Amino acid sequence: MSKRYATADSIPSSPLFSQGIIAGGFLFTSGQLGLNNSANQSENLTFEDECVQALENIKAILRSAAYDLKDVIKITIFITDINQFDDFNNVYLKYFTTHKPARSCVAAASLARGARVEIEAIAYKDKRSGSHILNPRMLEIV
Repeated sequence: MSKRYATADSIPSSPLFSQGIIAGGFLFTSGQLGLNNSANQSENLTFEDECVQALENIKAILRSAAYDLKDVIKITIFITDINQFDDFNNVYLKYFTTHKPARSCVAAASLARGARVEIEAIAYKDKRSGSHILNPRMLEIV
């Protein structure tokens, strides 16, 4: 099975991990914090701002490989304050209005860079649907 990277220019890159990996019809994203290239930190952001940016980062990775939120089959959320669970849900419902992927939410003692939320996703697209469009940013892993 071939594997390819999925990379979005709008998200800070890391020498330690890839933003996303496509294997077969599956796309696995790395955990996304509420950071972007213009603000490579989470200081002065509200919890809701961090949630929005993390979900926008997920969308950007999906788009870079011709996937969409409707292709997401599993979401895992890590939050540092479980009392903000309802606040997270209010933001989440703006992204997943009718499509409801399987989901887990875990309370974490702390997250990288002082973030309060981290989100990872697994998406799937049936290759036989003909909807895979190769993107030059998707590099095959050998």
